[in-house]
Amino acid sequence: PVFHSRLTALRPKILRAGGGHTVVVSHDDQFYSFGLGEHGRLAQGSSNDSLWIPTPISLLNSPRTFSRIVDLAVGIDHTLV
Repeated sequence: PVFHSRLTALRPKILRAGGGHTVVVSHDDQFYSFGLGEHGRLAQGSSNDSLWIPTPISLLNSPRTFSRIVDLAVGIDHTLV
Protein backbone atom coordinates (compact mmCIF):
# COMPACT_ATOMS: atom_id res chain seq x y z
CA PRO A 1 0.00 0.00 0.00
CA VAL A 2 1.09 3.54 -0.79
CA PHE A 3 -0.26 6.76 0.76
CA HIS A 4 -1.84 8.84 -2.02
CA SER A 5 -1.95 12.53 -1.01
CA ARG A 6 -4.21 13.50 -3.92
CA LEU A 7 -6.74 10.92 -2.81
CA THR A 8 -6.70 12.24 0.75
CA ALA A 9 -7.28 15.78 -0.54
CA LEU A 10 -10.58 14.63 -2.13
CA ARG A 11 -11.91 13.61 1.28
CA PRO A 12 -13.65 10.53 -0.15
CA LYS A 13 -17.08 9.61 1.10
CA ILE A 14 -17.26 6.51 -1.12
CA LEU A 15 -14.20 4.58 -2.29
CA ARG A 16 -14.37 1.26 -4.12
CA ALA A 17 -11.44 -0.75 -5.45
CA GLY A 18 -11.66 -3.36 -8.20
CA GLY A 19 -9.18 -5.75 -9.75
CA GLY A 20 -6.99 -2.97 -11.13
CA HIS A 21 -8.85 0.30 -10.69
CA THR A 22 -10.42 2.52 -8.05
CA VAL A 23 -13.45 4.81 -8.17
CA VAL A 24 -14.03 7.58 -5.63
CA VAL A 25 -16.91 9.89 -4.82
CA SER A 26 -15.50 12.96 -3.09
CA HIS A 27 -17.04 14.90 -0.22
CA ASP A 28 -18.61 17.27 -2.77
CA ASP A 29 -20.17 14.42 -4.85
CA GLN A 30 -17.62 14.44 -7.68
CA PHE A 31 -16.59 11.14 -9.30
CA TYR A 32 -12.91 10.23 -9.86
CA SER A 33 -11.20 7.13 -11.19
CA PHE A 34 -7.65 5.83 -11.47
CA GLY A 35 -5.79 2.61 -12.21
CA LEU A 36 -5.80 0.28 -15.20
CA GLY A 37 -8.02 1.52 -18.00
CA GLU A 38 -8.59 -1.59 -20.11
CA HIS A 39 -12.18 -2.24 -21.26
CA GLY A 40 -13.20 1.36 -20.44
CA ARG A 41 -13.47 0.59 -16.73
CA LEU A 42 -12.27 4.11 -15.78
CA ALA A 43 -15.12 5.80 -17.71
CA GLN A 44 -12.65 8.29 -19.16
CA GLY A 45 -13.67 7.85 -22.81
CA SER A 46 -10.90 5.42 -23.75
CA SER A 47 -10.56 1.70 -23.32
CA ASN A 48 -6.77 1.62 -23.12
CA ASP A 49 -5.59 4.56 -21.01
CA SER A 50 -4.34 3.87 -17.51
CA LEU A 51 -4.28 6.73 -15.03
CA TRP A 52 -2.25 6.79 -11.84
CA ILE A 53 -3.76 9.85 -10.17
CA PRO A 54 -7.46 10.36 -9.33
CA THR A 55 -8.97 11.91 -12.47
CA PRO A 56 -12.46 13.47 -12.68
CA ILE A 57 -15.05 11.46 -14.64
CA SER A 58 -16.70 14.19 -16.72
CA LEU A 59 -19.68 12.08 -17.80
CA LEU A 60 -20.67 11.34 -14.20
CA ASN A 61 -19.89 14.83 -12.93
CA SER A 62 -22.45 16.45 -15.24
CA PRO A 63 -25.09 18.26 -13.13
CA ARG A 64 -27.94 16.35 -14.77
CA THR A 65 -26.45 12.88 -14.58
CA PHE A 66 -27.53 11.89 -11.07
CA SER A 67 -29.73 13.51 -8.47
CA ARG A 68 -28.48 11.25 -5.66
CA ILE A 69 -25.62 8.78 -5.36
CA VAL A 70 -26.53 5.65 -3.44
CA ASP A 71 -23.42 3.48 -3.84
CA LEU A 72 -20.79 2.14 -6.23
CA ALA A 73 -19.77 -1.39 -7.12
CA VAL A 74 -16.40 -2.06 -8.73
CA GLY A 75 -15.33 -5.41 -10.15
CA ILE A 76 -12.48 -6.77 -12.22
CA ASP A 77 -13.54 -5.09 -15.49
CA HIS A 78 -16.48 -2.88 -14.58
CA THR A 79 -17.81 -0.03 -12.48
CA LEU A 80 -21.48 0.19 -11.54
CA VAL A 81 -23.12 3.37 -10.23
